[in-house]
Amino acid sequence: WMLCQTVFGLYKLQRDSYRRIRSFTTKSNENITNVHLKPIDLQIAWRKDRNVDLLMKMFEEHRKQATPTVDHFAIVMKALSDSKRPDMTLSLWKDIQQLGLRPNFSVTMMALNAAAATQDISVARSIANSRVRLDSIAYTQLNKVLPIAEILPCIQNDNAIVPDETLIQLLIRKIASSKELSLANTLENILTSKKISVNMEIATSLLKLYTNLKNR
Repeated sequence: WMLCQTVFGLYKLQRDSYRRIRSFTTKSNENITNVHLKPIDLQIAWRKDRNVDLLMKMFEEHRKQATPTVDHFAIVMKALSDSKRPDMTLSLWKDIQQLGLRPNFSVTMMALNAAAATQDISVARSIANSRVRLDSIAYTQLNKVLPIAEILPCIQNDNAIVPDETLIQLLIRKIASSKELSLANTLENILTSKKISVNMEIATSLLKLYTNLKNR
């Protein structure tokens, strides 16, 4: 019986969603009013047609009637990311900031990927200084946009991040390119303070880095 209730509940949810989508798509541009779309409506519309322009139109009409949630933004940004439209993705990210919404990790990563694709330093910097917890993949993307001198302090001050081997090797390469011994010292402090054990490959890379920088 509980299974039947669950199945019926899901059916009703999807049926109601299709009704809202249909009522939107059948109205003319001049007569669209009271468009209160739920995140699932946008998700179903995207899965059904894969039409990002229609999805954006639905989203913008919803915004005229009500403030969208982070979940609304997440679905539209995912569609824009899939459609390779980084500029529009970043535009929505900036809207999230202006509305004072708190983005989740998924939304932040989509914005970060778009920032890396467009080399948008201001967005990358805002993400680096945001309250969202970033992982090694996120910091790897930040490294594609921001200088190493900005990245290291962020990692150092982020108590939640434990850099993985890929990120550490990337940091070593960027420090080598910068030729700044102080940055190598900062990396060493990060590894020590976060109690990170490195493998032989990274240890060798670090030794080579120090040797080259000290012999300059």
